[in-house]
Amino acid sequence: MNATLRSNILFGLKYDEAFYNRVIDACALRPDLEMLTAGDMTEIGEKGINLSGGQKARVSLARAVYSRADIYILDDPLSAVDAHVARHLFDQVLGPTGLLKSRCRIHATNAIQFIGKCDSVLMLQAGRIVEYGAVGSLIEKAGLVHSLIQEYGVADSSTPSTSGNITPSDSAVRLAAALKSGAQAEYQSHRRRSTLYSLPPVSIAPVQRTGQLRVIADGGRGSLISEEVSAIGKVSTETYIDYFRACTWSGTFLLVFGMLLGQGFMALSNVWLKVWSSANEIHERENVPNKHSTVYYISIYGALGLVSVVLAYFRSTIQWSVCAVRSGRTTHHNMLAAVFRSPMSFFDTTPLGRILQRFSKDQTSVDEVIPRTFASWFQNAIAALLSLTVIVASMPAFGFVIVPVFVAFFYMKNYFLGASRTLKRLDSTTRSPIYASFQEMLVGVSTIRAYG
Repeated sequence: MNATLRSNILFGLKYDEAFYNRVIDACALRPDLEMLTAGDMTEIGEKGINLSGGQKARVSLARAVYSRADIYILDDPLSAVDAHVARHLFDQVLGPTGLLKSRCRIHATNAIQFIGKCDSVLMLQAGRIVEYGAVGSLIEKAGLVHSLIQEYGVADSSTPSTSGNITPSDSAVRLAAALKSGAQAEYQSHRRRSTLYSLPPVSIAPVQRTGQLRVIADGGRGSLISEEVSAIGKVSTETYIDYFRACTWSGTFLLVFGMLLGQGFMALSNVWLKVWSSANEIHERENVPNKHSTVYYISIYGALGLVSVVLAYFRSTIQWSVCAVRSGRTTHHNMLAAVFRSPMSFFDTTPLGRILQRFSKDQTSVDEVIPRTFASWFQNAIAALLSLTVIVASMPAFGFVIVPVFVAFFYMKNYFLGASRTLKRLDSTTRSPIYASFQEMLVGVSTIRAYG
């Protein structure tokens, strides 16, 4: 989990300093905390990227111990640590004198040096149970467990042998003798005590916002993940030039040319309607016959509309099949190349959710939103300009009204663009933690289910 080491161990439970320190010492994490820059407040990257395999195993074991569950199913937590650390973990956590001595522990392992301190042993072969029972009885039966002990031995890895001629077969004899002499009685006395006297009760911590988990007392010395910073102010001209370059200049020119022609023919349609209505007005007022028939006016008006439709299809084809595809392909290729060529430190300090945000929502904006927005803006701008031109040409006095209206809209545009631009940037930056949290939940769904 991308949080502090302490948060990874607490996993939503309330912080109990005394028991927390007991867990840290029992799971042999104290030397690791001394090496980390901010101790247990050091930020851990996604999937524990700044921890070793042994440290991940011990942090996972510490989280399980701190949860204070009644039943523990452990999948060989000792395989990723050294032999002396394994002995420490077994004695302080898993064994009959460890923190979990009053809990039911089902421990899957191939570390046969610890089976002498287990209540019962179950041996699997080809997915089936072949032997089950106490260690002493299994050794007396001279079955597969006895053969395994003879082959590999069960010498204590933490205690060096004083004799150099002990063979693996002697291990079974020594283990059987120890069990028969009552050595296991020392461990039976610690079995199944009441949970009230072994581990303190567990309590759930109050819900915190994600940002609070990253507050570090030492001024951020142990932080790992870099904060996402959004741009401030208006979009630079270089950004627009880069986008048009990604669309290719030829595609941009054809798109603008098609929009100008399309809006021009639409304006001509309006002008032709004015000519038609003026001819009818003269005919009715002065009783003068029309020079042209109604079919003539309708034919020209229909031709202008047909050309406008063809130009609209041409503009749409250039917009989506040329500009949108080329810009999306170029930006995606450049972004993918930058990610592939980034150093490993980039992935240590950048959450995967932030990268997913760039390749999903942001790339969708480049592929769909920006071409549609640009075409709509340019089309509306040309339509407004041509409409104003036609109106002023028909009614020159309207030109005096345009100037104050234009000034008012200019100031309104500045207020709107500033707020809208900031909201869009906030929306983009706030989505990244959601993607990162969702990705962490997908990867760690088994852990979430295990801890309820």
